[in-house]
Amino acid sequence: MKIINVKAKKLGNTAYFQFMKDFTGILSKYDTSKLKIKNLADNLEAFFPELQAGLDKEKSSQITKLLNDLDHQRDVLIEDFIDWLEIMQRFPDTTVAAGGQVLYHYVSGFGFGKDIANQPQQSESTILTNIVDGINNDDTRSAAIAATNGTDWVTAIKNVNNEFIAQYVNRVADGAVDNTVENFSSLRKKVSPAYSEVVGLLTNRYGNDKADKQDVSVYEKCIGELNVLIAQTNISAELSKPHKVKPAPAAAPAASESKQ
Repeated sequence: MKIINVKAKKLGNTAYFQFMKDFTGILSKYDTSKLKIKNLADNLEAFFPELQAGLDKEKSSQITKLLNDLDHQRDVLIEDFIDWLEIMQRFPDTTVAAGGQVLYHYVSGFGFGKDIANQPQQSESTILTNIVDGINNDDTRSAAIAATNGTDWVTAIKNVNNEFIAQYVNRVADGAVDNTVENFSSLRKKVSPAYSEVVGLLTNRYGNDKADKQDVSVYEKCIGELNVLIAQTNISAELSKPHKVKPAPAAAPAASESKQ
């Protein structure tokens, strides 16, 4: 009875971590001392705090990148919005022009585009929230944004700013990136050999006890459950893998006319 191979290289970091947790959980269920693999199983499990820290670091780094992207988006939006309002003030239609003047006077009171964009991130969040609320919650400004057909501008600024605020809260909750924590990809190179050692020893213990005609039912139950886990993990890995679309064959070139 063998332990089937797990397609570890096809697993993302989160799936890899979860597999290792589930794997050791099954071993513990059947008692690693009785399986006579306790030391190696403990060595494998000892990596979990580092793996968790590596995952947290990866997640925090991803949030930081997303925050930078969102911050850039809202910077561009507020700068372009103010430039657009300046143009609306000179619109030929007097109603549109009047609306542009009301809004430009109001928004520029918070600073011009680059002034707002250059604020610290939390300050910019507050300013943009106040601008949006000041337009949406005031009858005169609401009428002005409708007259200038600028509702989409306000909605876009609101949505990007709210997403930035939500992700900022997530990063604070997760904590800052700890540069002393080892990257998850590097940790995998240490964990995988430790996993292989456990699998090899468990297989050998089973084989030796069976050869000695000892009761191996606990090994068979454990290995059977491990194989179910590995099979399910491999299926998930295949389903999550992006499939390449095979390009359509190029059309055959048209036959040239024969010379007369």
